[in-house]
Amino acid sequence: MRKSISIFSYGLNEKKNIRRFIRWSTKFAKNFSNDFEIIFIDDGSTDKSYETLIELKKKNKKIKIYKNNKNMGTAYCFKRGLKLAKKNFILNQMADLCYNVNNFKKYKKDLFNKKIDFLHGYRKNFLFRRSDNFYKSLVSTCNYILIGCLYGFKTRDFQNSYLVNKKLLKNINLYSKTSFVNAELFLKLYKKNVIFKEVEISFKKRLHGVSKGTSFSRIIESIFEIIKFKIYYKKFFLN
Repeated sequence: MRKSISIFSYGLNEKKNIRRFIRWSTKFAKNFSNDFEIIFIDDGSTDKSYETLIELKKKNKKIKIYKNNKNMGTAYCFKRGLKLAKKNFILNQMADLCYNVNNFKKYKKDLFNKKIDFLHGYRKNFLFRRSDNFYKSLVSTCNYILIGCLYGFKTRDFQNSYLVNKKLLKNINLYSKTSFVNAELFLKLYKKNVIFKEVEISFKKRLHGVSKGTSFSRIIESIFEIIKFKIYYKKFFLN
């Protein structure tokens, strides 16, 4: 198997985080393989994020930039990132680097040797230190409990970073239009009975900007989708 990796992210008005994200991604990717690409989807930013990316691309040809004409949201960008990734392994990471996934490096040989199909990060702390503040941590914990109870999957976490073999994504269709898309991918991979490794990661507070994913309206939309997918479970999980 060719040892190559795509690291992708997306963001709205993340200008102050982009340089740091590119530095980290380049360092992580080089530790994994010399054959890599860094994909960033600008989700309709108005703060010169795109211009910053263009500037960085002139110095780093591994960077691939895509821009949405308007803000499309998490689910659209996540699905687009998976489709754009061309390398054998794919890592999704947040633009603010809120997930410390450096522990993933320990398992690259097992991934290359097909002993593990994908890595799944989990945040060790239940409720506390799962997000930027107590409110967001509470939302994250309730979301985890709801998904676990409805779907009956025994895993330590949902909705963070994965490092996955691209071949596993063949014939997987993702339907979610909210942040549930991340968990939807995990659930569908889980149903394939692939070999996965839960790897402890930690949550790191963002240094710049504001998280956009926990507004009340978006939380309600996500909860509605989690329940809807359960009702139509067979339809959504047959492919």
